[in-house]
Amino acid sequence: MSATLLGTGSWAQALAERDFEARGTAWSRGAFRATIQGGWLVLRAPAPESALDLLASDAGWPGLWRLAPAEGGGLARVFELPPTLVARIERSPDEHAAALATLDWALESATLHQPIATLQQPSPTLQHRSATLQRGPGLAGLQPGPSGSGAEVGWSPSLSPDQSVRSGPLVAQIKASQESSVFELSLSARATSGLGAGRDSWMRALLSDARARWRLARCLLVDGVPSARVDLRGAPSAIQGDVTAAALDALRQVGSWLLEPLDLVLDPGLDSPALDAGAPVPDRSPRRARPASSRRARPAPSQENHHGSLDDSPH
Repeated sequence: MSATLLGTGSWAQALAERDFEARGTAWSRGAFRATIQGGWLVLRAPAPESALDLLASDAGWPGLWRLAPAEGGGLARVFELPPTLVARIERSPDEHAAALATLDWALESATLHQPIATLQQPSPTLQHRSATLQRGPGLAGLQPGPSGSGAEVGWSPSLSPDQSVRSGPLVAQIKASQESSVFELSLSARATSGLGAGRDSWMRALLSDARARWRLARCLLVDGVPSARVDLRGAPSAIQGDVTAAALDALRQVGSWLLEPLDLVLDPGLDSPALDAGAPVPDRSPRRARPASSRRARPAPSQENHHGSLDDSPH
Protein backbone atom coordinates (compact mmCIF):
# COMPACT_ATOMS: atom_id res chain seq x y z
CA MET A 1 0.00 0.00 0.00
CA SER A 2 1.65 3.23 -1.07
CA ALA A 3 1.34 6.85 -0.08
CA THR A 4 -0.84 7.42 -3.16
CA LEU A 5 -3.71 5.73 -1.28
CA LEU A 6 -4.66 9.14 0.10
CA GLY A 7 -5.33 10.41 -3.40
CA THR A 8 -8.68 8.67 -3.84
CA GLY A 9 -11.35 6.78 -1.94
CA SER A 10 -12.96 7.09 1.47
CA TRP A 11 -9.99 8.58 3.29
CA ALA A 12 -9.40 11.27 0.66
CA GLN A 13 -13.07 12.25 0.78
CA ALA A 14 -13.10 12.33 4.57
CA LEU A 15 -9.90 14.38 4.77
CA ALA A 16 -11.22 16.87 2.23
CA GLU A 17 -14.49 17.22 4.16
CA ARG A 18 -12.47 17.98 7.29
CA ASP A 19 -10.57 20.76 5.53
CA PHE A 20 -7.32 18.91 4.84
CA GLU A 21 -5.52 19.94 1.66
CA ALA A 22 -3.59 17.51 -0.52
CA ARG A 23 0.12 18.33 -0.82
CA GLY A 24 2.00 15.71 -2.81
CA THR A 25 1.56 12.39 -1.02
CA ALA A 26 0.40 14.03 2.21
CA TRP A 27 -2.62 15.98 3.45
CA SER A 28 -2.31 19.02 5.71
CA ARG A 29 -4.63 21.06 7.90
CA GLY A 30 -2.92 23.70 10.00
CA ALA A 31 -0.49 21.87 12.28
CA PHE A 32 -1.87 18.43 11.34
CA ARG A 33 -0.29 16.29 8.63
CA ALA A 34 -1.65 12.94 7.36
CA THR A 35 0.40 10.35 5.46
CA ILE A 36 0.41 6.65 4.67
CA GLN A 37 3.44 4.81 6.10
CA GLY A 38 3.73 1.07 5.56
CA GLY A 39 -0.04 0.80 5.27
CA TRP A 40 -0.65 2.83 8.44
CA LEU A 41 -2.57 6.10 8.27
CA VAL A 42 -0.49 8.44 10.45
CA LEU A 43 -1.52 11.90 11.65
CA ARG A 44 1.18 14.10 13.13
CA ALA A 45 1.09 17.34 15.06
CA PRO A 46 3.60 19.29 17.14
CA ALA A 47 3.89 18.38 20.81
CA PRO A 48 2.05 20.90 23.03
CA GLU A 49 5.29 22.02 24.68
CA SER A 50 8.99 21.23 24.44
CA ALA A 51 9.64 20.07 28.02
CA LEU A 52 7.68 16.81 28.02
CA ASP A 53 8.68 13.47 29.50
CA LEU A 54 8.56 10.89 26.68
CA LEU A 55 7.78 8.09 29.14
CA ALA A 56 5.14 9.81 31.30
CA SER A 57 3.53 12.94 29.85
CA ASP A 58 0.97 11.13 27.66
CA ALA A 59 0.09 8.44 30.22
CA GLY A 60 -3.42 9.76 30.80
CA TRP A 61 -4.24 11.01 27.30
CA PRO A 62 -7.55 9.59 26.05
CA GLY A 63 -7.40 8.07 22.56
CA LEU A 64 -4.58 7.06 20.25
CA TRP A 65 -2.47 10.23 20.25
CA ARG A 66 0.95 9.61 21.78
CA LEU A 67 4.35 11.24 21.96
CA ALA A 68 7.14 10.05 19.69
CA PRO A 69 10.60 11.37 18.77
CA ALA A 70 10.40 14.00 16.02
CA GLU A 71 12.75 14.42 13.11
CA GLY A 72 15.51 16.83 14.01
CA GLY A 73 15.04 16.30 17.74
CA GLY A 74 12.30 17.01 20.22
CA LEU A 75 8.91 15.31 20.32
CA ALA A 76 5.81 15.16 18.13
CA ARG A 77 2.32 13.82 18.63
CA VAL A 78 1.25 10.92 16.43
CA PHE A 79 -2.09 9.21 15.85
CA GLU A 80 -1.78 5.88 14.00
CA LEU A 81 -4.44 3.66 12.44
CA PRO A 82 -3.52 0.04 11.62
CA PRO A 83 -3.29 -1.21 8.01
CA THR A 84 -6.22 -3.65 8.25
CA LEU A 85 -8.58 -0.85 9.27
CA VAL A 86 -7.15 1.64 6.78
CA ALA A 87 -7.49 -0.81 3.86
CA ARG A 88 -10.97 -1.99 4.85
CA ILE A 89 -12.34 1.53 4.95
CA GLU A 90 -10.54 2.52 1.75
CA ARG A 91 -11.92 -0.42 -0.23
CA SER A 92 -15.55 0.10 0.70
CA PRO A 93 -17.54 3.17 -0.38
CA ASP A 94 -19.99 2.29 2.41
CA GLU A 95 -17.32 3.13 5.00
CA HIS A 96 -17.31 6.87 4.36
CA ALA A 97 -19.14 7.53 7.63
CA ALA A 98 -16.60 5.42 9.52
CA ALA A 99 -13.71 7.38 7.99
CA LEU A 100 -15.32 10.69 9.00
CA ALA A 101 -16.05 9.47 12.54
CA THR A 102 -12.47 8.25 12.92
CA LEU A 103 -11.01 11.57 11.76
CA ASP A 104 -13.36 13.43 14.11
CA TRP A 105 -12.12 11.25 16.98
CA ALA A 106 -8.53 12.08 16.08
CA LEU A 107 -9.05 15.82 15.69
CA GLU A 108 -11.23 16.29 18.77
CA SER A 109 -9.15 14.11 21.09
CA ALA A 110 -5.99 15.99 20.04
CA THR A 111 -7.38 19.10 21.75
CA LEU A 112 -7.66 17.25 25.06
CA HIS A 113 -3.94 16.50 25.09
CA GLN A 114 -2.84 20.05 25.77
CA PRO A 115 -1.74 20.81 29.34
CA ILE A 116 -4.87 21.60 31.35
CA ALA A 117 -3.68 25.11 32.20
CA THR A 118 -3.60 26.06 28.50
CA LEU A 119 -7.04 24.76 27.54
CA GLN A 120 -9.61 27.35 26.51
CA GLN A 121 -13.29 26.88 27.31
CA PRO A 122 -14.41 24.24 24.78
CA SER A 123 -17.48 24.47 22.63
CA PRO A 124 -20.63 22.59 23.76
CA THR A 125 -19.90 19.91 21.13
CA LEU A 126 -16.36 19.41 22.40
CA GLN A 127 -17.56 19.45 26.02
CA HIS A 128 -19.87 16.55 25.20
CA ARG A 129 -17.08 14.78 23.31
CA SER A 130 -14.67 15.33 26.20
CA ALA A 131 -17.12 13.79 28.65
CA THR A 132 -17.42 10.78 26.34
CA LEU A 133 -13.66 10.38 26.12
CA GLN A 134 -13.12 10.67 29.86
CA ARG A 135 -16.07 8.51 30.91
CA GLY A 136 -15.54 5.09 32.36
CA PRO A 137 -13.38 3.64 35.11
CA GLY A 138 -9.62 3.81 35.05
CA LEU A 139 -7.35 0.82 34.90
CA ALA A 140 -7.80 -1.66 37.69
CA GLY A 141 -4.77 -2.48 39.80
CA LEU A 142 -2.38 -4.66 37.85
CA GLN A 143 -1.94 -7.86 39.80
CA PRO A 144 -0.01 -10.87 38.51
CA GLY A 145 -2.32 -13.69 37.54
CA PRO A 146 -1.66 -17.37 38.24
CA SER A 147 1.64 -18.56 36.82
CA GLY A 148 1.82 -22.16 37.92
CA SER A 149 4.36 -22.98 40.58
CA GLY A 150 6.39 -19.84 39.90
CA ALA A 151 8.52 -21.40 37.16
CA GLU A 152 9.42 -19.20 34.23
CA VAL A 153 6.91 -19.33 31.42
CA GLY A 154 7.70 -18.47 27.81
CA TRP A 155 6.12 -15.44 26.15
CA SER A 156 2.87 -16.45 24.47
CA PRO A 157 2.07 -15.06 21.00
CA SER A 158 -1.61 -15.22 21.97
CA LEU A 159 -1.33 -13.63 25.41
CA SER A 160 -4.78 -12.29 26.26
CA PRO A 161 -6.05 -10.06 29.07
CA ASP A 162 -5.70 -11.55 32.57
CA GLN A 163 -3.09 -14.10 31.50
CA SER A 164 0.39 -13.52 32.86
CA VAL A 165 3.97 -14.41 31.96
CA ARG A 166 6.72 -14.72 34.56
CA SER A 167 10.31 -14.22 33.45
CA GLY A 168 12.96 -13.90 36.13
CA PRO A 169 12.07 -10.79 38.17
CA LEU A 170 9.34 -9.76 35.70
CA VAL A 171 5.65 -10.53 35.71
CA ALA A 172 4.03 -9.39 32.46
CA GLN A 173 0.27 -9.15 32.19
CA ILE A 174 -2.17 -7.42 29.84
CA LYS A 175 -5.02 -5.78 31.74
CA ALA A 176 -8.16 -4.39 30.13
CA SER A 177 -10.34 -1.76 31.74
CA GLN A 178 -14.06 -2.25 31.86
CA GLU A 179 -15.68 -1.72 28.44
CA SER A 180 -12.27 -2.74 26.99
CA SER A 181 -11.36 0.86 26.25
CA VAL A 182 -7.83 0.84 27.69
CA PHE A 183 -5.32 -2.00 27.41
CA GLU A 184 -2.14 -1.98 29.49
CA LEU A 185 0.76 -4.39 29.61
CA SER A 186 2.47 -4.21 32.99
CA LEU A 187 6.08 -5.35 32.77
CA SER A 188 6.80 -5.52 36.49
CA ALA A 189 4.74 -6.54 39.50
CA ARG A 190 6.36 -3.86 41.64
CA ALA A 191 7.97 -0.45 41.40
CA THR A 192 11.61 -0.32 40.37
CA SER A 193 12.66 2.58 42.62
CA GLY A 194 15.63 0.71 44.10
CA LEU A 195 17.40 0.06 40.81
CA GLY A 196 20.12 2.65 41.07
CA ALA A 197 20.88 5.41 38.57
CA GLY A 198 22.76 3.23 36.09
CA ARG A 199 20.10 0.57 35.69
CA ASP A 200 17.35 3.16 35.74
CA SER A 201 18.99 4.88 32.76
CA TRP A 202 19.10 1.53 30.93
CA MET A 203 15.42 0.92 31.65
CA ARG A 204 14.48 4.38 30.38
CA ALA A 205 16.60 3.93 27.26
CA LEU A 206 15.00 0.56 26.49
CA LEU A 207 11.48 1.95 26.91
CA SER A 208 12.29 5.03 24.80
CA ASP A 209 13.80 2.84 22.09
CA ALA A 210 10.70 0.63 22.02
CA ARG A 211 8.42 3.65 21.80
CA ALA A 212 10.40 5.00 18.86
CA ARG A 213 10.39 1.65 17.00
CA TRP A 214 6.84 0.33 17.55
CA ARG A 215 3.59 1.91 16.51
CA LEU A 216 0.39 2.40 18.50
CA ALA A 217 1.60 1.54 22.02
CA ARG A 218 2.85 4.06 24.56
CA CYS A 219 5.83 2.67 26.49
CA LEU A 220 5.60 4.24 29.93
CA LEU A 221 7.47 4.57 33.20
CA VAL A 222 4.97 5.88 35.74
CA ASP A 223 5.58 5.63 39.50
CA GLY A 224 8.57 3.42 38.78
CA VAL A 225 6.61 0.71 36.94
CA PRO A 226 7.49 0.00 33.27
CA SER A 227 4.47 -0.68 31.08
CA ALA A 228 2.94 -0.26 27.65
CA ARG A 229 -0.55 1.09 26.98
CA VAL A 230 -3.05 1.53 24.15
CA ASP A 231 -5.96 3.85 24.95
CA LEU A 232 -9.12 3.43 22.87
CA ARG A 233 -11.41 5.76 24.81
CA GLY A 234 -13.76 7.55 22.47
CA ALA A 235 -13.14 5.26 19.47
CA PRO A 236 -16.15 5.09 17.09
CA SER A 237 -18.07 1.82 17.35
CA ALA A 238 -17.50 1.14 13.63
CA ILE A 239 -13.76 0.61 14.20
CA GLN A 240 -13.74 -0.94 17.68
CA GLY A 241 -13.04 -4.48 16.46
CA ASP A 242 -10.11 -3.46 14.27
CA VAL A 243 -8.40 -1.21 16.80
CA THR A 244 -8.93 -3.65 19.68
CA ALA A 245 -7.23 -6.44 17.71
CA ALA A 246 -4.40 -4.07 16.77
CA ALA A 247 -4.03 -2.91 20.39
CA LEU A 248 -3.57 -6.43 21.72
CA ASP A 249 -1.19 -7.26 18.86
CA ALA A 250 0.89 -4.15 19.60
CA LEU A 251 1.20 -5.01 23.29
CA ARG A 252 2.25 -8.59 22.54
CA GLN A 253 4.90 -7.37 20.11
CA VAL A 254 6.25 -4.68 22.42
CA GLY A 255 6.23 -7.11 25.34
CA SER A 256 8.25 -9.63 23.37
CA TRP A 257 10.71 -6.93 22.31
CA LEU A 258 11.25 -5.71 25.88
CA LEU A 259 10.99 -8.88 27.94
CA GLU A 260 14.57 -10.17 27.71
CA PRO A 261 16.50 -6.87 28.05
CA LEU A 262 14.29 -5.70 30.93
CA ASP A 263 14.76 -9.10 32.57
CA LEU A 264 18.51 -8.38 32.66
CA VAL A 265 18.22 -4.77 33.76
CA LEU A 266 15.77 -5.45 36.60
CA ASP A 267 17.41 -8.61 37.95
CA PRO A 268 18.94 -7.66 41.32
CA GLY A 269 20.87 -10.94 41.39
CA LEU A 270 22.83 -10.08 38.24
CA ASP A 271 26.18 -8.46 39.06
CA SER A 272 27.00 -6.28 36.06
CA PRO A 273 29.31 -3.23 36.25
CA ALA A 274 28.19 -2.22 32.75
CA LEU A 275 24.53 -2.10 33.79
CA ASP A 276 25.29 -0.33 37.04
CA ALA A 277 27.36 2.26 35.17
CA GLY A 278 24.55 3.07 32.73
CA ALA A 279 26.30 1.88 29.57
CA PRO A 280 24.91 3.09 26.20
CA VAL A 281 22.09 1.03 24.79
CA PRO A 282 23.39 -1.27 22.00
CA ASP A 283 22.08 -1.25 18.45
CA ARG A 284 18.93 -3.37 18.50
CA SER A 285 18.07 -3.00 14.82
CA PRO A 286 16.63 -6.10 13.06
CA ARG A 287 19.86 -6.88 11.20
CA ARG A 288 21.71 -7.24 14.50
CA ALA A 289 18.95 -8.74 16.62
CA ARG A 290 19.84 -12.00 18.31
CA PRO A 291 17.45 -14.94 18.19
CA ALA A 292 15.32 -15.43 21.27
CA SER A 293 16.62 -17.80 23.91
CA SER A 294 15.26 -21.31 24.09
CA ARG A 295 13.07 -20.51 27.08
CA ARG A 296 11.32 -17.50 25.57
CA ALA A 297 9.54 -17.60 22.23
CA ARG A 298 8.90 -14.51 20.13
CA PRO A 299 5.35 -13.87 18.88
CA ALA A 300 4.46 -14.93 15.36
CA PRO A 301 5.16 -12.22 12.74
CA SER A 302 2.50 -9.56 12.95
CA GLN A 303 0.47 -8.30 10.02
CA GLU A 304 -0.39 -5.14 11.96
CA ASN A 305 2.40 -3.78 14.10
CA HIS A 306 6.03 -3.69 13.12
CA HIS A 307 9.16 -1.96 14.22
CA GLY A 308 11.09 0.45 12.08
CA SER A 309 11.55 4.11 11.39
CA LEU A 310 8.62 6.32 12.34
CA ASP A 311 9.70 9.18 10.09
CA ASP A 312 7.45 10.72 7.46
CA SER A 313 8.84 8.85 4.47
CA PRO A 314 6.48 6.31 2.86
CA HIS A 315 7.48 2.67 3.10
